[in-house]
Formats: sequence, structure tokens, C-alpha cells
Amino acid sequence: MASTALSRGAVKSIYGMNTVSRPVLQVQEVRKLQPSVAQQAQATTSGDRYRVVLSDGEHLLHCVLMAQLNSFVLSGDLDKGSIVRLVDYQPNKVQDRVVAIIINLEILERNAPTVGNPKAFDPRASTDTALSSHSFDDDSTETARKRQAVSAGVEHKPPPPRVTPGAPPVSVPPPVKSAAAGPVVRFDQGLGSSVETLAPPGGYTKISAANPYQNNVIIRGRVVQKGELRTYSNAKGEGKLFSFEIADETGNMRVTAFREKALEAHQRIELNGIYSIAGASLKPANAQFNHTGHSFEMILDQNSVITQLPDDNMIQRVSFDFVKIRDLMDVPVGKVVDVIGIALDIGEVGEISSKTTGLPVAKREVKLIDDTGCSVALTIWGERARSLFSNEDDRPVLLVKSAKRGDFNGVSLSTTPSSHVEVNPNIREAFELRGWFDSEGHGAEFQDLGGTPLGGARTESRIRNSERKTFAQVQSEHIGEDPHSAPGASYYTVRATISHIKQDEERPPWYLSCPDCKKKVIEESPDMYRCERCDKLVKPTPRYIFSIQAMDATGSHWLNCYDEVGPIIFGGYSAEELKRIKETDSEEYQRILEQAHFGEFLFRVRVRSDTYQDEMTFRHMVVGAEKINYESEMKMLESEIHNYDQAGQRLTKPFQETISALH
Repeated sequence: MASTALSRGAVKSIYGMNTVSRPVLQVQEVRKLQPSVAQQAQATTSGDRYRVVLSDGEHLLHCVLMAQLNSFVLSGDLDKGSIVRLVDYQPNKVQDRVVAIIINLEILERNAPTVGNPKAFDPRASTDTALSSHSFDDDSTETARKRQAVSAGVEHKPPPPRVTPGAPPVSVPPPVKSAAAGPVVRFDQGLGSSVETLAPPGGYTKISAANPYQNNVIIRGRVVQKGELRTYSNAKGEGKLFSFEIADETGNMRVTAFREKALEAHQRIELNGIYSIAGASLKPANAQFNHTGHSFEMILDQNSVITQLPDDNMIQRVSFDFVKIRDLMDVPVGKVVDVIGIALDIGEVGEISSKTTGLPVAKREVKLIDDTGCSVALTIWGERARSLFSNEDDRPVLLVKSAKRGDFNGVSLSTTPSSHVEVNPNIREAFELRGWFDSEGHGAEFQDLGGTPLGGARTESRIRNSERKTFAQVQSEHIGEDPHSAPGASYYTVRATISHIKQDEERPPWYLSCPDCKKKVIEESPDMYRCERCDKLVKPTPRYIFSIQAMDATGSHWLNCYDEVGPIIFGGYSAEELKRIKETDSEEYQRILEQAHFGEFLFRVRVRSDTYQDEMTFRHMVVGAEKINYESEMKMLESEIHNYDQAGQRLTKPFQETISALH
């Protein structure tokens, strides 16, 4: 016999939509839910779902386990015979039966014998679903009855108002109606057109408990992230897409709108605003794009209603975890961060073609500085690149929440569709930064983390100051070949000499590219070139692409070089200039190639993995290069020798291996 007593009569009370606090029940069955065809087609990564049948010793209750509780099933703790306490759950009417969503539970006992002879509960067998003979800590109140009415999709009639003799008549508001599959409950006249002051009759659904098995889900929360309005294109044509993230005290959820609803929601939704959402559908979340941790996400349609609510400060406001610009060097590539700085230089709006859709995408480069004395390049993508700044903005304070740390030309930042960008935000950090810049920052010089000096300041090369490796170390440490390594681990800096440049008459060290998308063009006839990506005739632009064999004292390696590195290796000539020299002066062209051979450089190299004929290969691509500065190298060597003379100090490994190779 089980040592833990069950909460007898709890299932009957739950069927009556009366809340039973922390009922103790026994597991009768655990079964994995089979995904629908639509869910399989979406190929979501939200995890398996499990159906659990519980009993109170008298009746059975069908439940669905939230994905975050799957570990109980996988560990074997939640199995037939287990006795559990439901810490948090949400009962829902599904036709003539109740299905409970289990949000949190505790395991009290395992492998206990079956208690009683539980049977399926028949709501038609008893018209009185409220328990009078069993005592539970519940809230069988008017609120619970309202919740029952909303979940069951029936009309809830409020009690008649009290009438005091001699008092004026009181008007009774019309009842709120909700159909299970029909019109949604509306509390205003449109999206954000009024402010709601009262909760819906059935109360709000906790965001952590919202799921597609419920009827009439109405959530309330604060907008903690607002994305940009995006354009997409598919077989049905072009459309608009807008997503935002809403949170309450229990969790976060992503909300997405399409087409006209996306335009409407993007105009009305404000960061930090409080809103309720009704009439939306829920679908499994795709963890590749949805990082809220919720198993589902909301999709708005024409029947969905979003209502702005007064802020009662019960839900925490959006917080920022700002990273100083100097500290971005320690942030892994690909991580998102919050930054705030002065927009010292705002570039013009440009366009590039999207690699995935081929559509033009707006971009704008901004140089950010802060009181650490450093600057970083920020790329703003999409429509906000056009609309963010006005002509009156003179070096404004710029806030970016969820900027992505990149490695283009060193350290860089870029916005993503989920980033929030704000000019001159009304926060303490912005006022402090403005005061610093106006008093002293406007005349200072800044170290550019991307390697390009700002304001006339000359800075030491970040390539020169980064940790160096030899080719022997690169091979022995398998740099970039570990798929589980951090993003920064796929880079290394090496001092090496060019021993060979792979090129010939048929394959010069450049290719003819489309001036818009940079892809290789096809020659259709003399002086006629077509870009297949852009599907048009273009005047091509030469861009560098070639391979070099570089060697140091420990070994050699083939490195791929591209347009940014070519001018450094070929004496400052662009690919277009070198092509013109080859066509007009072959001797000068050969001289430039010979001078590039045996040139000594510092190379910043990125290792990238590829799969070719089912085999993993690794490409070493040069992302930065500079000629050796022998004065700086002498100072570094003097420092190494000084360290070598000190007790307990040793030469760094690159110098050790170089000396060993020379002997």
C-alpha cells in the first residue's frame, strides 16, 4: 500500500473547474504524444511531449506535461505508480472532458502499488461538480466559476446589482460572450485603441502555461523586446513580418504577426509597454529562431486583439546589461550584447543584395565611442538604417539592445531582426555619457577596435599585439578543428613568409564580380557579362581571390586570401589596377608578383570547416595582414630576452620553437 495519501475527490473538483491547491495524485500511464503532420513539416526543435494519466484513487485525469518537465520522464522518476504533487497546473475544458497542463510538480514516491480502482470521470453522472464532502485548500469562488464559463465557451452572467431604495437605477453592462471556435473576446474597439482597466472574466493565462490545448488564451505582460518590420518573399509573394517578446512574472513568449497585422502591431507596440493579447493561435516554437525558452509562440491573425493596459509596475521593466566598448574584445564572436555610446560618425545609407532572397537590404555604418577611449564599427541593417537618424541628430547617444558581436576587420557589431535601437534614450547611462562627451570626450582620440584610426589617432596594430602561433602549434593544437570549441578558438596570428602564390595565365589572382552582390559573373559575349544572382547584365568589377603558401621556421600552410588582403600583399594595388597593369605592361606585372614573393607578413587567419565528398576539410582564410614592422619586432624580441633572463621566466612558445628550428 502506498505510504502517501492521495487527494481523494480532487479530480471531481478539477472537472468542476474548481482550483485544488497542490493535489497529490498517482500516475497511471505515461505516453509520448505523436506530433501532427503539420508539426513534423515544421521540423521544430521544441522537444517531445508526453501525456500523463493521473488518478486520485477514484477518478482519472488526463494531463499534458510541459516540455521543461521531460527530465522527470527520461530519468524514470515519473512512471506508472509514481505519486506526485501538482505544484502548478492549468485545467482546460476540451469538449466534454478536462485536460490539465502540468507546469510544475514534485515526485513524492516511486513504484507505489495502484491505489483504489480509478475510473474515467463522467460529468453527466453528477450535476454538482463542487465538492461538499471533501476539504481542500481551493478558491471555489466567483473567479473560478468565471474561469469555467470562459474555458467552456458559455455565456457568463454577472449577478444582478444591488438596488438601494431611493437610489438612481444602475445600468448593467452587457455580458461578455466567447465561443470556443468563433469570435474572440474583445475588450476594446481595436488594436491599442483604448486602455483596459479590468481583467477578463476568466483571468489571464500565465505565459509559462499558455499552450494550444487551451481555449481562449488571454495573456498579459510587458514587451521586453521589439524587433524590426521585415519583408519576406515566398511562392505566395511578398509580405511583412514583425515579432516581439512579451513577459510576465512566469516567463517570456515570442509573438509574431504577418502582412497587415504586422504593420498595425509594429506601429502600436512600444518597448516596456503593458499589453493583453487575446484571440491568437499558438504553435510549437522553433528553437533555431526563438530563444525565449518557451515551448510555444503566438501567431496573430485578423481576429487577434491587443489591448494596451496601465502600468501597475507589477512586471519588471526591461533591464540593460551594458558592455563597455573596450570590453568587447573579450566577448566571444556571435554573442549578443547591450551597448550604449556616442554615434561619432554616421555613414550614408547603402544597399546590398540579400544572400538568401536576392532582395536589396539597407545598411548604415556607425562609429560608436564611449568613455573607455575606444571605438567600434556598428552596422545597422534593414529599414531602421533609413529611418533611425534625422538631420538634427548631431553625434547622438545610441543604445542597442541585443547587438551581435562580429569579427569583421577586428571587433565589430551589427544589429539583428530582434535588436532594439534607440536614439537619445531617456535613461541615466545616456545622460552620463552625454555629459562626458560634451565636457571632455569631444576632443579625445580613440582606439578603434577594428584597426582603423579615428580622429587622427595612430594606434598599434591589434594583429601585432595578439597572441601568436607557429604553424607547428596550429597543427598540433588542431586550431579551429574542434566543433565544440568557442568561436574565438578558430582564429590565430602567425608571422610567416610567402613562398608561393598560386596563379597562372588562365587563373589570375582575381575574378570578375557583380558590383552589387559581389558574386562571380558569366561572360556571355565580349564585353557582355551577366550576374545570375541579380539576373541582369552588369559591368564587372575585379576582386582579389588567390591562395598563398606561407612558411615559418616550423612548417608551412596554404592560406586563402581575398579582396581586403590583396592590396596589402601586392604593394597597394587594387585588383582592378593590377588587372589593368597586366593588360598594358606585362613586365611591370611580373615585377609586382616577384616582389610579393618572399614578403614577410603578420597574418590573422580564420579556420573554417567544410564538407567535401563526405569528408571534413578545413580552410585557412586570411582576414587581416600587415607588413612586418622590424622596429616593433625588435622591441618584442628585447622583451622576450629580458623575460628569459629573469628567474622563473621562459621564452614564449613561438620563440622557443623558432630557436629550436634554427639549431
